[in-house]
Formats: sequence, C-alpha cells, structure tokens
Amino acid sequence: MDEFIGSWESELGSVLTIEKIEHNQLIGTFTTHTGSTQGTYMMVGSIGFDESLVESDVGGSVGWVVSWNSGTSPENSVTTWTGQFKKNTDKQYIIVATWLYCRGMKPEDDWNSTLIGSNTFNKIK
Repeated sequence: MDEFIGSWESELGSVLTIEKIEHNQLIGTFTTHTGSTQGTYMMVGSIGFDESLVESDVGGSVGWVVSWNSGTSPENSVTTWTGQFKKNTDKQYIIVATWLYCRGMKPEDDWNSTLIGSNTFNKIK
C-alpha cells in the first residue's frame, strides 16, 4: 500500500496525509486552508480494497472523516468523504471523493445543516 501512504492535495489546496494503514484502517491528518476551520485535524478512515486491486485498473473504495472541533474553533461540525483510489488517464494515482459537511443547527434550521461537494486529490509526496 505504499502508493496510498503519503500526502494528497485537493484542487482547493487541502492536504490529506495518510500516515499509516493497519487492518484497512487509515490514520493521519487533514489540513485545510478554507473556511472558518483553517488548520490541521486528525483524520480516521477505512479502505475497502487490497494490494491486488491497487495494481488493477479497477480502483478501490476509500472513506474518511474529520471533526472540525479543535477545542479552539467554534465549529460544531464534521465532514465525511467517500470515493475511489484509482489511476487517472495518465496512470497517476488519484483519490476522487464526494463529501458531506454537517454542522449542528437549531431544529428550525436543520434543512440547512448539510452541504455536499466533491474533491480530487493528487499525490504530492
């Protein structure tokens, strides 16, 4: 899984750093430079593939979560990403993921509590 370990940068400049994988569990950090939660946060996740799938052109599933409550941030929110680890048309590994950002809201504002988007992460080291 050496291809997966390391740092991955999104098109917005956020950096997902996967420090280790144990029993298909990801451990690392997520650094963001956007919004009110700028900084580095703990990240945990999981992969749904093994070494043989990485070498194929099929790709594999991956997901992770970040809690934006650093103790110094007023945020009451989490983001989850789920997507695929695969090779792009240039045969470079990428992570393509859809995210859900959910923040705590008053009951009358629940309709506005969750945002959805997507990111593509390219390996930077």
